[in-house]
Amino acid sequence: MNQLGFGNILQSSMENLLLVEKQLREKSLSTSSPNQTQNIGQFWSEISLVSEKLSYECTKLCLCCTGYSLPTSSEISALLLGIEQTVLALVSVCYKFNPLWGNTLHQALIASTVEAVQSTRKLIRIIKDEGGSGVNDMYKQATGIIWEGCKNLQKCPHSNKEAVFSQFEEQGSMVSDAFEEISETLKGDGADFNDFEGDSSDGESFEPCKWSEQDKLTINPSYNVIKAAKIFYDKISPLLKEESLDSDKHNADLDQLAEDCKPITQLIDTLILELYPPVNVENMDSQTRSLGSQLLTGIKTASNSFLVTEDLQPSLEFISKAVDHNLNKMKDILKDL
Repeated sequence: MNQLGFGNILQSSMENLLLVEKQLREKSLSTSSPNQTQNIGQFWSEISLVSEKLSYECTKLCLCCTGYSLPTSSEISALLLGIEQTVLALVSVCYKFNPLWGNTLHQALIASTVEAVQSTRKLIRIIKDEGGSGVNDMYKQATGIIWEGCKNLQKCPHSNKEAVFSQFEEQGSMVSDAFEEISETLKGDGADFNDFEGDSSDGESFEPCKWSEQDKLTINPSYNVIKAAKIFYDKISPLLKEESLDSDKHNADLDQLAEDCKPITQLIDTLILELYPPVNVENMDSQTRSLGSQLLTGIKTASNSFLVTEDLQPSLEFISKAVDHNLNKMKDILKDL
């Protein structure tokens, strides 16, 4: 088979897989699918079996293409057909997902499935671009890509509670890192953030921007709102990890909590960039209020959920009041500037 024909067959398969990815991304959580299953254990067993088969089919493709002579058109077509049929089988199993299991879990499933399909497509692209001997040199990388994609699918959370906890754990870690970063930087003058120190192209030397004492007073309310977010995640995340938690009856609460808290990390990242010198007061104020509003929404959702007992209500109320206090404090500070 000539190289052009080999490449065309591989390109066609890549395009087919790209269509599958698009279909998966557009898949909404339907309540009327005729193929829904009630047995979540059986569902994840099927996902595991099909993902293992996908890994096997891709490994066969790699082995066939690692020699210096390319496979025939019929051989490569048969191998790619096996992969595409396995991918379609995987999609078919995904469509059996029962909406009662939760939207956050469904999103995690779709994301992991898309990753597995992308890994398969990437493998085929390596074979197309590198050819037989090239794949032989890249064998470990090529097979590792798909193995990792399939393994991540098998490691996908198996309940909505696990999916929400995974999201909260990741977000909590990001919030904690961001808080530690700005806390450490505030011990100095902020000059380390700037890369402008040194000579410019015309030989002139730039003085790095620094915080003034007034700057530090001005950004203090923003810093405290970030701190409040960290405390909130520290309070809620452990509740999602409790093994005794019967969450199946409360997936709507869990989904709402995940949805309301999801924007918080991005808002914190954006705000922190505004806190570094030179401080743009208008942008800082706007981003702080956006973060504060979203955080208050998340706190309210958590307070009204089944997760939070009466013992924890005062702590969430304290965090909520701290956010309001710092937003008002910022308003007063900016009024005097």
